[in-house]
Amino acid sequence: MAYFRVIVHYYIRYFKRYKLPGVTMLDPHPRVILVSGVGLFTTGKDRRAARIARDRYCHTMRVILRASAIDTYTTISPKELCDFEHWPLENFKLSLLPPEKQLSRRIALVTGAAGARRGVRVPVETIQDYCVARSLLKVKVTAQDVAEAVLFLASDRSAKTTGAIIPVDGGVKEAFPR
Repeated sequence: MAYFRVIVHYYIRYFKRYKLPGVTMLDPHPRVILVSGVGLFTTGKDRRAARIARDRYCHTMRVILRASAIDTYTTISPKELCDFEHWPLENFKLSLLPPEKQLSRRIALVTGAAGARRGVRVPVETIQDYCVARSLLKVKVTAQDVAEAVLFLASDRSAKTTGAIIPVDGGVKEAFPR
């Protein structure tokens, strides 16, 4: 987390140095996070905003690769970037957005749906029966079941819950030491 605080600090410095009069600073937290050996993560106030960040990043990388195939790619200056990023009309447009939804800016990470594990070979057509058979409760776990757990973790009711792992897997004893 210290790394993100440094990024936020540099973004605030960049904004103060290059901003146009009368514009408001955008959220200073990173939208695209690259983790070496893992991949690309994008953030936003909701799923749509995170997808837009991903799409813009992927588009930008294609442009850079194609431009580099022709000649050396050169980015615009920090001042030009700040003028572009904080364009007064864009700033005004952002002020007209509706209020944020209740669960925006909440984080939920869902992994290993239905207790599926790496290295287990099961024909796709029998995966659901396989998961039911190996669970302690012998029940089918649906996307709705997982969504309800995610909604709980993203709600104010779980505000005092930290670092929780809530398996929604029907009780797969091999999945986690309990």
